[in-house]
Amino acid sequence: LEAEGVLQRRVIPSSPVRVEYHPTEKGTALLPVLGAVARWAEVWIEPETVPVADERFAKELAQ
Repeated sequence: LEAEGVLQRRVIPSSPVRVEYHPTEKGTALLPVLGAVARWAEVWIEPETVPVADERFAKELAQ
C-alpha cells in the first residue's frame, strides 16, 4: 500500500522506534469503498468471524 501511494510511512524516533502509517489523499479516496465493504460484511458475514476494527478506523468508515 505504501509503494502504491495509498499509505505514507512515518518513523517515530523513540525508544523503541515506532512506525506509523497514515492514508494519503489517494488512500483517503478509498474510504467510501472500504465503508461499503464493511457494510456488506455486516450483512453477509457471521458476526463472530468479523474482526473488530481499530476504533479510529471505524470512525473514519462511518463518515
